[in-house]
Amino acid sequence: MADKGKKKGGFLKGLGAGLMVMSAPLFFKALAGQEKIEAARSINPARAAAMQDSANLSMILGVALLVGGLAAIIIGIAKGSRNKGKDSLGGGQDHPGQGPAPDDRNTAQPLRSPSPAAHLSAPEEHAPAAEAPQGNIPASAGQAPATEATQENIPAPAWQAPATEATQGNIPARDSRKPEGNGEAVPERIKVVVPSSWKSVVPTILAVMFGLALVAVIIRDNRIIKDKDAWISSLNDQIYDKQETIDDLKDELEEAKTKMSDMQDNEKNLESALAKLPPLLITDLQMGVTNNERDIMVPHGNTIYSSETMFLSPSISYYGIRSEEVELHMKLFTPSGRMAYNVSESPSGFTNKTSFWTFKGENTRILNGWGKNVRGNWSAGSYRIEIWYGSTCLYSKDFEIF
Repeated sequence: MADKGKKKGGFLKGLGAGLMVMSAPLFFKALAGQEKIEAARSINPARAAAMQDSANLSMILGVALLVGGLAAIIIGIAKGSRNKGKDSLGGGQDHPGQGPAPDDRNTAQPLRSPSPAAHLSAPEEHAPAAEAPQGNIPASAGQAPATEATQENIPAPAWQAPATEATQGNIPARDSRKPEGNGEAVPERIKVVVPSSWKSVVPTILAVMFGLALVAVIIRDNRIIKDKDAWISSLNDQIYDKQETIDDLKDELEEAKTKMSDMQDNEKNLESALAKLPPLLITDLQMGVTNNERDIMVPHGNTIYSSETMFLSPSISYYGIRSEEVELHMKLFTPSGRMAYNVSESPSGFTNKTSFWTFKGENTRILNGWGKNVRGNWSAGSYRIEIWYGSTCLYSKDFEIF
């Protein structure tokens, strides 16, 4: 029972030491990862949270292994102390409160050599009495009891201790030799007892090896994590560069949108302003002569002679702002400075008018003339013509008739 207690105590102490060794790399992993976690918070908060959870788990496992190891060591020490006084030398069975059981073969006679006369005078059937010390074998029915002389001449075996010492509870001294049948002592086989403290070394070594393997795995994982961190850092740099490019493009897009919005506003303002303007802008005006059928008698821009005059008809070059129907009024002033008009035919305040549809862009248009279908209707002199749109004079020009 004491050996079992020692074995259990040694095993528990070894197990506790192994658990404490195993807790060291977990503490190292939990504490060494804090710097990485802090560095990852600004780059990848989700990964930093996962790393923090892993560090917390490592810390919890480390504390659990450390506490378990301490508890195992304490229990092992307690078991060893409780069974300390129960060991017996020689590996015999323990009897609480007393020493080994006395052997009924022990006698109180001192050690002495057997007498040759005793051997010669003993009956032949009592010869096996010399073999009695090998065990408590009872005599057979055909054998006579040993005589007193015979018992006195048979010495007590050297390996037996006196009965008086056994009854006093003292631990008997034993010889390492046992007698054989001829009375000679032979060496006994020595039994090697391994101390229980050595038995705790095996689980300790196993635990240390396991801890070293765990440390190697953690170092490898840390190396892998470093490589992944470097790769992730490179990707983050690329993402940062791309993000800067995207931000620049976004800024350019915003500027383009702003310019476009400004242009749209300007276009709206221009359209609003153009809506207030006439639908056309006259860029040039040339005078010619036509007949009543609107046939050109003197091409526009040529010299006009009085003898060739009939209807004085202007030809305008204009830029159309918008396409719509317009009505232009004409004022024709004679050399005397008076405006030519007809009360029944002329619009109020003007000599004549012309209605037509304008087109966007550059165009030309011959307006209605004023005069008579008779040659020489206009005398020589300086004339003036004005083209009006509503209350706006679009163009005016002086011309001569020779």
